[in-house]
Amino acid sequence: MDTALRNTRHNGCMQTAFVGSIAKHPILSTYLKIVMQHVHDSYYEGFNLFATGPCALGLAVKQEAKQHHDSAARYNQTASLGEYYCDSKKTACHFYWKGEKIVLHKCEGCGISQDWEMGNNYYILFQERNFYCEDSAAIFTA
Repeated sequence: MDTALRNTRHNGCMQTAFVGSIAKHPILSTYLKIVMQHVHDSYYEGFNLFATGPCALGLAVKQEAKQHHDSAARYNQTASLGEYYCDSKKTACHFYWKGEKIVLHKCEGCGISQDWEMGNNYYILFQERNFYCEDSAAIFTA
């Protein structure tokens, strides 16, 4: 579960920054279908994390759990969880597995927010209804 923000905790969102899975896992299949539908429809409900991020993954877990008459909590318990830490200045954050640094979160020097100079602020793009490319639905007509 993504517990960093109040909105993500209360909506069952799951962190998508580093995901690994067995091939053809039904949760990832459902997640990809949700994301593709959101891109197709230029989905703007909730906030930016519902579109293609942690809340879309959380929704996929809930849907799979419901389909199999199970609880989303049980699915969360079967996940292998690493740890996530930032340095004291919060300029570099990493995911750790068994005490070893394995993945850099975002970029060196960009901190934990979305306010770095050379990147996109997905919150602002979503609020301004400019999150999706103008012709994103065109990928479905090819």
